[in-house]
Amino acid sequence: DDLPTGLRGVLRHRLGQLGDETLAALSAAAVLGREVELARLGQVLEEREEKVVDVLEEAVRSGFLVEAGQSWAGGYAFQHDLLREAVYAEIPLPRRQRLHQRAVGAVLGTHPAHADVIAAAGHALEAGPAADPAEAAALVDRAVGVAAAGYGFDVAVRLAEARLALLGRSATPVEQAAAHVDVARLRLRAGRGYARVVELLEGALSAYLAAGDTEAAGKVHTRLGGALVVPHPHMDVARALEHFSAAERMLPSPDDRYSLHRGRLSAAMHALDTATMASAADRCQTIAEATGRPEPFVVSEWGRGWLALDLGRPTAALAHLETAWATARSLGDPAAGWGPSNAAALICTVYLLDPDQGRSWCRRGLGQPRVDRLLQQHDALTDQLVLALATTGELDVAQRAADRLSEHAVGRRLVRYLMGDWEEAVDQWQAALDHDLAAGDRHDAVANARWLADALLALGEDGRAAEVLHQGLEIVATSPQVPSEVWLRARLAGHPTTLADQAAAHLAWCESVLAGEDDWRGLVGEVALAGAAVALRDTDWATAAAQAEQAAGVFRHHR
Repeated sequence: DDLPTGLRGVLRHRLGQLGDETLAALSAAAVLGREVELARLGQVLEEREEKVVDVLEEAVRSGFLVEAGQSWAGGYAFQHDLLREAVYAEIPLPRRQRLHQRAVGAVLGTHPAHADVIAAAGHALEAGPAADPAEAAALVDRAVGVAAAGYGFDVAVRLAEARLALLGRSATPVEQAAAHVDVARLRLRAGRGYARVVELLEGALSAYLAAGDTEAAGKVHTRLGGALVVPHPHMDVARALEHFSAAERMLPSPDDRYSLHRGRLSAAMHALDTATMASAADRCQTIAEATGRPEPFVVSEWGRGWLALDLGRPTAALAHLETAWATARSLGDPAAGWGPSNAAALICTVYLLDPDQGRSWCRRGLGQPRVDRLLQQHDALTDQLVLALATTGELDVAQRAADRLSEHAVGRRLVRYLMGDWEEAVDQWQAALDHDLAAGDRHDAVANARWLADALLALGEDGRAAEVLHQGLEIVATSPQVPSEVWLRARLAGHPTTLADQAAAHLAWCESVLAGEDDWRGLVGEVALAGAAVALRDTDWATAAAQAEQAAGVFRHHR
């Protein structure tokens, strides 16, 4: 139907000149694809290969087909996709569906390759009512597994979604609920369509509750909680925690449920709930020791890394993430390596103001084989790279990388701000801050408050900037997040509206944190800069000059 009307008419006329047997064989070839093996074509037509060759001679002479393939697997190919599409469009629907059903067996054969399984599943779906829905669903499920194992997630997700319609014709509500969970888990792993993930899981939860299967419902509560703490526009930490609590009530042995504690750890990290972070990380560690599985250990070390950072131990934080990274790399799974590398990049660039090391962590994460197949995870690492590039002043490169990301990407906002679009950056950071607070994501709210304050200062809105700085400080003071508290207090110490005694108190607090043996990297420069501002206010020119020089040196060193 997409063909131009004139071309479609010409092709129909040429098809009408072919004999019935030739047209039937040509139709079967069109169903099988642009290029088809002679043996498979014979199976679909239920004819000897010699007969098929004779019948298709007319199609070759008319220019629809050319001989193709190897000597051991001869076949035919359409000279152009338009020719195949024209033939396919002229096949009556019932006959087309029967041909697709015959193609399933022909493509699978006795020892099908992975590509054959996926192709056969496509034919089973196109067969419609000509195929047994239960058998077709089983074949499609097999193809989903094959595609996902090879990181072909776009194909896997498409097939898995199509399988749901088949199950609607042949499976019980509980079986359909299980399939919905499978598709949701696949999408989560592939980093595709989180709104759809939540929709699928909510449907499965309703089905399990209606069936009285509380254990299955508890598992879905866990999955829903995990989906709601992945950063995306529909993220909702408060709802996630409710689902985790419901799961704990319903599951017979919640202490042993890795997915429950993994999700709760992620939620606690975003909520800046250090007590829950510690207990969830401990549970993941216990599960790793009991089962010998490395994945819970990776998550435990990831959580301990964030916990150490929040409590003001950046060196320990990065050591935990190095351990998590080494274990994840031994698995050869980019999904496992994404978490530690993404966290370490964010910590270095944003919290320790060491974008050079942040960029190094991005290279590690993005250098993993097949990480580009994981959509959300790859984009998150690219976003981290944009932050690092922008912070080191490489704005042209950062902007090109940011243009490939969604409008919600943090890096796009930072590039926009650094390129001088301050008003738009303010609007977007304010919207992001409001969203984070509504979703219970205190971790991201503080980061967005920091950037929003900078953009407001650039616009000369000193009063509003001070309000945002105090808003962020209120969050981190009640929920420990020491690096951000250092940054916020340093900015307030140097802010023109802060009273002298308050500025001195903020500065003293920052200096007491940095007085330990930890390496605070570029954040030392922020505190030195605040010290210069305070000294200037006191007309202590020598101290101001020394502090400013120290700040400049630190910033140069860490780029």
